[in-house]
Amino acid sequence: MSKRFFPVAFALMAFFVVVGLVNVVAAQSLLPAQIADIFNLTGPDGSGSAQFVTSRVQLALVIALGIVVLIAVVYAIMAAIKYIQSQGDSGKIEEAQKSITAIFMGIAAMLLAIVGIVLVFVFFGASRPDPNLFQTCLSAPNSVGCKACLADPADSVCTGCEAEYEAFAKGQGQISVNCK
Repeated sequence: MSKRFFPVAFALMAFFVVVGLVNVVAAQSLLPAQIADIFNLTGPDGSGSAQFVTSRVQLALVIALGIVVLIAVVYAIMAAIKYIQSQGDSGKIEEAQKSITAIFMGIAAMLLAIVGIVLVFVFFGASRPDPNLFQTCLSAPNSVGCKACLADPADSVCTGCEAEYEAFAKGQGQISVNCK
């Protein structure tokens, strides 16, 4: 009975801890502010292709970091079980200690990589783009619409092209010849 009780109890406890942590963090941002600033380099939130790329990169980063953390937790649990089951055998204890050390080194390397990315952007002076950056000019820099936007942002051709790109990003409409 006790051999089956502890794994089941441990699995239930781990499940409730994970569910509890997910609920606590649900209202917060998944990324630190410095990383979020890096993603905002591609343009304002409302712009079509920039928002699409930003959201896909954010999703990939969150999934990758989640997988790395999940793998680290699984290996930590396996190493802890090895350590507990070693029963004083020095070879098994050393193997478990090496596994635990490797896990912490991997987590440290991951954190250093994130800090390195942030430092590269800080040192090279990356900043958010000009808020007057038009989606028309991002998508078609040589178009009539982009030239109109650069000459006069209130021009009807410019506002029409911006509206077309916004609708196109939502999957509602086509881009006219002047805006391509």
